[in-house]
Amino acid sequence: MCPRCRNWCTTSAYASSANADTIRDDFRQWPDFDKSARVANDSDIGVIELMPVSNAERYAFKYVNGHPNNYQKGMPTVMAFGVLADVDTGYPVLLSERPWPRHCAPVPPR
Repeated sequence: MCPRCRNWCTTSAYASSANADTIRDDFRQWPDFDKSARVANDSDIGVIELMPVSNAERYAFKYVNGHPNNYQKGMPTVMAFGVLADVDTGYPVLLSERPWPRHCAPVPPR
């Protein structure tokens, strides 16, 4: 949990010890996943990345951007969402999104 806003701003940085076993078990399955290099669209003003991974039962991807000057527009500099789908049907079973609260987004360079 984010100590500043008391929300779940990132799952990895503020994971509780109760989640540690689940995370450890997931990483033990890493060799079983079909992994691809991230697909990135880099530009002079930012980057958009798609990060896919799958196994025999599930397909997932994370979409994330990094646009350092978004703060000038009153927007977060980093936003992301993810999708988890059933391989047999292609049906999305989870859509997860969480734009960072503005105070939790990376601080722009001075």
